Amino acid sequence: MSNRQAREVVEQGFSVVDDWYDSGTVTAMRAAVPEVSALTVEPQSPSVRSLHDASSMAAFAPFFEDSRIRDVVETIMGARAERVRDWAQVRLADGPRGAFDEFFHIDSFKHRIKAFLYLTDVGHDDGTLVVVPNSTTGFWRVPLAHELYSVERRSAASWYTEAASYDAISGRIENHFAGCLTHYRAELLMRRRKLSPVPLRGKAGTLVIWDSRCLHKHIPSTTDRRVMLEAVFACAGAYG
Repeated sequence: MSNRQAREVVEQGFSVVDDWYDSGTVTAMRAAVPEVSALTVEPQSPSVRSLHDASSMAAFAPFFEDSRIRDVVETIMGARAERVRDWAQVRLADGPRGAFDEFFHIDSFKHRIKAFLYLTDVGHDDGTLVVVPNSTTGFWRVPLAHELYSVERRSAASWYTEAASYDAISGRIENHFAGCLTHYRAELLMRRRKLSPVPLRGKAGTLVIWDSRCLHKHIPSTTDRRVMLEAVFACAGAYG
């Protein structure tokens, strides 16, 4: 299983597996997510509420301590891969608002592997992640990345959470938000490169592992339903 998933992530940028956990395990983890009022508002995505350091809660151990996920990540990144984020997350209804995450964009130029576990069903109206397969490679990314960075770079101080880690990478181009494409630019690029976006929907219990260097976006959410766990991996010493 881990080899197949790793191969899918390397070749196309993502892997989706239904029913990664049994329904009882998923239900127990969903019940452990605190009420929205107790979660942290994410400045870069105001409709997202997060519980940081979620791996400290025993209820989430089936996901954060899952050796199968670790095997997939290490197959892709090597033994130096380490988990650098462990969140429980709720996405609230926000509707179209013109935010950057509604446009195709690149989070970072450094290698990051993200694992999402859906604790609720995620359909079209639930803030679905959309990725562009096979968009992690190609020389076209170099001039595009330079252009986006020069126009839409942000300072480390523009986010108010995890201040220490963002301060540590201030001024390093590969760690800054890489900007986003207008819908027209994205459509033109995908038509020229024969790329087709894929929405990563799934039932509760679905595991998504993907390379965040893919062009990706979120469909605006019209519900308060999407609840998930998120783990982000990077090579040791390459995150901060």
